[in-house]
Amino acid sequence: MSERLDIVDENGVPTGETVDREVAHRDGIRHRTSHVWIVRLGPDDRMQVLVQKRAAGKDAFPGCWDISSAGHIPAGDDWVASALRELREELGVEAKPEDLKWLGNRRVEHDGIFHGKPFRNRQVSAVFALHLDRPAGEFAIQESEIESVEWTDLDDCIEAVRRNALPNCISLQELRWIKRKVWLYPPGEGPFVSASHGAYKWLSIFPLAWWRIFRYGLLPLRGGKRRNRIATANQCFWWFRFFSYPSYSLSGGAGNRASTAPNRALGPGRGRPCSSFWGCSCSTP
Repeated sequence: MSERLDIVDENGVPTGETVDREVAHRDGIRHRTSHVWIVRLGPDDRMQVLVQKRAAGKDAFPGCWDISSAGHIPAGDDWVASALRELREELGVEAKPEDLKWLGNRRVEHDGIFHGKPFRNRQVSAVFALHLDRPAGEFAIQESEIESVEWTDLDDCIEAVRRNALPNCISLQELRWIKRKVWLYPPGEGPFVSASHGAYKWLSIFPLAWWRIFRYGLLPLRGGKRRNRIATANQCFWWFRFFSYPSYSLSGGAGNRASTAPNRALGPGRGRPCSSFWGCSCSTP
């Protein structure tokens, strides 16, 4: 029996109607999927991502490198529950909802031909990250879906996808979300688990801001000096936020929003990665 999917609007909200998976791909009817990127620190403390090679019999992108785990969301199911089920079925990974860190929602549109049939993909994908350090050979892969899995450096993967150096169906945007929003630290290391966090925060803004305060802070507010003082205040504000907010660290950082965040409507302009670089988990309006 064909899998039934919820028909959704452009924000990923179900309309109350359902459609067969094959019909959705044939006619370009929008539906939902969940994407999970498994990440870890490599031997040289560089972030790595797990990529899977799709089985040759897949209905789309056969034999291409893809996300760690992904799947369609059956009608009536939830983003997170579906992501956890796909992890278990495809890779033999048992995870909890709080283990998933939501990175954002992404609209997908792709037209192609596979196995001689037209393929019109319209979907809204919830993208998650999961920290798991496990050798590639120890994943219990679902052979009907996956040919193999491999660990690769995140930067190398970004470059390979950018240059289209290998057959893949990987989103460069999702890789950049990982680069921007996920920070991994070895246990007991990193500025946000330091016992001297407060002192570290203030000392760290000294090179770029305190010397400006010392130089311009006592001068009158007039002419060009005023602009200097405003620039100094702005510099201090953003560096204070950088070292005050917790990183979006999968090794023990910010709180989890996986259960609610993907259900937030994308709306006009939503679904883009946050422009901040301290690892917040928001989706900027």
